[in-house]
Amino acid sequence: MHARSTINTDQPKKKNRQYRREVLKATGADLNAELSYIASLLVETPKNYQLWYHRQVLVALLHDASNEPAFLRTILLDDGKNYHAWGFRYAPAPLKRQGLSLPDRKGNGC
Repeated sequence: MHARSTINTDQPKKKNRQYRREVLKATGADLNAELSYIASLLVETPKNYQLWYHRQVLVALLHDASNEPAFLRTILLDDGKNYHAWGFRYAPAPLKRQGLSLPDRKGNGC
């Protein structure tokens, strides 16, 4: 309840898309638990752009992309044409803004 009072929900709809991330930050929630939760959702609905973007932001906030290649491999083995997973792999904007990148198969940055 306290966290809710610090978040402005009267902003335009575009800004409200960030509401969950704002709540996570304001409450000091475990971002690793959120990342696991989002992974479970992506296994069920792997072509959900909003989930992939949320995952990008979480990885950037955690400053750790080390688990992403294995997760992506799992998703892409099921559907090698998953545009959203490939987009996450090749264009993780929140990661690049913080100087992070996803390692390639050999462990080198992208």
